[in-house]
Amino acid sequence: MVRFRTDVNVAGDFSHGKWDIPASGEYNALASIKLTAGAGGVSKYDLLYITSAGTVLKAMGDVSTTMRCFGMATADITAASSDIVMIEGLITNSGWAWTPGVDLFVSDTTAGAISSSVPSSGHLQQRVGLAITATTIYFYGNGIYFEVE
Repeated sequence: MVRFRTDVNVAGDFSHGKWDIPASGEYNALASIKLTAGAGGVSKYDLLYITSAGTVLKAMGDVSTTMRCFGMATADITAASSDIVMIEGLITNSGWAWTPGVDLFVSDTTAGAISSSVPSSGHLQQRVGLAITATTIYFYGNGIYFEVE
């Protein structure tokens, strides 16, 4: 039997200080890395996967070739350009309207998007976060996904 830890503690002291809810458009990353966008680039808040070429593109839960979401773009990144990709942390977007406490998934209908709906049967499910407030999420790109039956 495999058990997964489902509780998330986003409050507490870390080596860089307390995690506060970031202002809109900002983030507090526990882990991040600088990576290069592939063809077409990516937009701020897009969920990302790493291609076989080592670049990042928008993740989507409809097929395995666009899955294993591991990060979120923290800025618009044009093709062949590099910027910070958050692997885990808090991020705020005033354009979001989540219900606090809801689980968040890689969308199976829109590339790069976050969804509060479990993907459709035959698609892939990867939980990537938790809504902390209507506009702030705790994101974690764990890379673990399952096929929905």
